[in-house]
Amino acid sequence: MSRGNKKGNVHFLGVGRTIDQVLVASQSYNSDVDLAVVEQTMAQPNVRSVTPDKLCSFTAAGMIWWLQKDSTELIFLLTTKTDYPTHAAMNCLKELQMEFVGQFGPQASSCSGRGLTRRSASLMKGLCQKYDNLEEVDQLTRVAGKLESTKLVMQENMQLALANCVKLEDITVAAENLAVQSNMFASNAKELERKMWWKQCKMKIMIAVIVTIILGVIIAIIAVQVESAKNR
Repeated sequence: MSRGNKKGNVHFLGVGRTIDQVLVASQSYNSDVDLAVVEQTMAQPNVRSVTPDKLCSFTAAGMIWWLQKDSTELIFLLTTKTDYPTHAAMNCLKELQMEFVGQFGPQASSCSGRGLTRRSASLMKGLCQKYDNLEEVDQLTRVAGKLESTKLVMQENMQLALANCVKLEDITVAAENLAVQSNMFASNAKELERKMWWKQCKMKIMIAVIVTIILGVIIAIIAVQVESAKNR
């Protein structure tokens, strides 16, 4: 990443403890910042009561002071020129918080004043150089935005794919249920066909019996009449 020449946007980066108003690490850039003033600023009641993870700012001595505190009472400070964009300041302090806590978190809660300045010099100076060059920061922001947009599109596509899978699964289940119902219908139809066949057979047998009885009666009557005629 190209650092280029100083742009005059960033003046100071620091980390302190609000509990005892101790500045544990600092880095001046583009101009010398009076560290005693920084510590006095940290001691102000409104600074000590800053809501964790909320970006705050105020203007003093021709600069903007950006402040953000974490849940462990560490406060991260950035001073810039007055027209410095908020999104760049926010990203700078977020990156400082993540990197500093990751590397020096345990020591930061107990070290003496400015005890981590030398050890964190490379990190602090690198962030000052990076966020001093707004053109480069904006390019990174645009790239990050495109990556986030691509990520959201991919998530939407995955959700659609999962939804389609669910729909296909529903269709498969419905088809299986339909096949089961079809088999049951076919089985019931065969059973009904057998019952109807037996019913028809019973009807035919009953008709045959009735016809046989009627024929028997008729034959008996005729036989009686014939026998009666012979006797005369």
